[in-house]
Amino acid sequence: MFGCKGFNTHQEQVQGALWWNWILDQLRYSPGDDAATDTVALPPRVEATISPEDVKEGNSISLFCDIVEGNPQNLLRVRWFKEDEMLHETTEREIVWVGVTRNSSGIYSCEGENAAGWGERSEEKELLVQYLPGPAYLTELDSPAIKGETSSLQCLVEEPGLPPASVYRWERDGELLATTSSENYTTDIHRVNSKGNYSCSAVNEVGVGPKGYEYIPVYAPPTFIQDLPDIRGAARDAPFISFECRVECEPLCEIMWTKDGERVTNSELFIVRNRIVPEDILHNRFRSVTSTLQFNMTAWPGRRLERDRDRANYTCMSTPNMVGDGVSSSMLFLVEYPPEAMSLSDSVIQVQEGDVPPDVECSASSWPPSTYLWLRGKMVMARDDVLAFNYSVTRDHEGQYVCVAENRHGKSQIEMKLEVLYKPECVISETTDEAGASVLMCKADGFPTKINFTWSKDNETLDDEFDMDSEDDDNSVYVLPSSAERYGLYVCIAINDVGASEPCERMVSGPGLAGWHAEFGDKNVLVIAAIIGSIAILFVLAIIIIILIMRKRRLRKWEWMGNEMNGVHGDSKCFSLIRNQFTKTLIRGKCITSTPFQGHL
Repeated sequence: MFGCKGFNTHQEQVQGALWWNWILDQLRYSPGDDAATDTVALPPRVEATISPEDVKEGNSISLFCDIVEGNPQNLLRVRWFKEDEMLHETTEREIVWVGVTRNSSGIYSCEGENAAGWGERSEEKELLVQYLPGPAYLTELDSPAIKGETSSLQCLVEEPGLPPASVYRWERDGELLATTSSENYTTDIHRVNSKGNYSCSAVNEVGVGPKGYEYIPVYAPPTFIQDLPDIRGAARDAPFISFECRVECEPLCEIMWTKDGERVTNSELFIVRNRIVPEDILHNRFRSVTSTLQFNMTAWPGRRLERDRDRANYTCMSTPNMVGDGVSSSMLFLVEYPPEAMSLSDSVIQVQEGDVPPDVECSASSWPPSTYLWLRGKMVMARDDVLAFNYSVTRDHEGQYVCVAENRHGKSQIEMKLEVLYKPECVISETTDEAGASVLMCKADGFPTKINFTWSKDNETLDDEFDMDSEDDDNSVYVLPSSAERYGLYVCIAINDVGASEPCERMVSGPGLAGWHAEFGDKNVLVIAAIIGSIAILFVLAIIIIILIMRKRRLRKWEWMGNEMNGVHGDSKCFSLIRNQFTKTLIRGKCITSTPFQGHL
């Protein structure tokens, strides 16, 4: 609005302001004011100024029309133009507009009059009145909103404002969600607390435009919060048995039960109870339905379960709702029983020594499921259904391993045999057979125990003309010939499916002591032994005699030296001391006698 009141249109406001300024000029006019003028009169050249040029709607602005040159310098009248349309005349150079509107925006110019007449119009000045964006309209593009998904929203604004809106503000229940540079917004994944009053508004430099509102509900398709286990069991004499399931759904759905495909309702044998659970914001859960199926054991035949009769499949299922299909969960119900029908992935394992055996898996039919234990004797090898060696085995690891399955109703076990295969190790011994003949026996230890043997003598293989047969698989007997051909180096090699043993040797001696033994028997051996013993005794006696003779000679030598040192009448104690110390290889420094003699040895 202008400073003067009572004008309605924009043009009336301008004209009113100009007339008001002209009246004031007339009241202040004096005929003598133009007495001092230049001799040459020139029409004025003026300049239009708008302050400020950019103004927000509702604020005030000033229009100035200043004389740049001309004679005289005072303006008698001023005309203001918007585009090419004259708004009004005034005698004032300045006009103040109060409360401008967006319609005041445009191109403005002015012209002035002095005593020389009207001058040319000024250069044009643009006035831009900034204003808020218009009302917003919020639209949900992909209705309905569903838990776990996002929604796309759009903010439509017919009047973008000046300057045009560059930001959009999004809120839910008055709380800021986001600001975007686009009119489209994608929400976060919907939760229970995502429903509410959504709003959007356009924002420019002037401020925030009017908001648009939309209430957006959030729905949840049927989803299990608690479903049924795959298998469930109960003891035969269990007094109370019940199953429970819980389904989240918004809008609410219904839950029903079936047994082997047949609908189960409240009856003599079963009791069905349903209840609605309120939404839980803390755990992000919408409203849900909990359903319980209970056995009425007082009406059950014999008031106890039977293993075959009461084995059945029970199903909990929901109806659909407007945003999703119904859901179902099935369970096999069993009467509990102890472990039975045990089995192993391998009952017998053969592995070569030094290798790692494969894992062995143990299983049993039982309910509740069995716990497993692997034993070797009293040693626990594993507390699991799988026996894993994870190391190289030796022959010491072979034997029986027992898998024990157990639950609260009993236990059962099954054995696994580990056979460690290794090549033979052999040894040759000399003995006599039942007929008294001398024989060589090659005995071997290996697995498999089926062992073949080869014999050789002095690097020549022995053929079948010799007896190399044995009733046992782990040894071979070779009967020595009675002739001199029996002497020599015998070699035996034992062979099984794993490989051949290291050669084992036995020397059967020829002529010499061993030959005498062979030719003359045990008596000659005793005679020879007696002779050798006698010779040894004589040799020892000779050594003793030699030692005694040598000692005697030494004593005589030291007796002579004592006589020389002490004289014929010397002290016998001194000689004895020297002799004794000599035998100990130690002489103490001096020998003092009755004669004046001192000496160092």
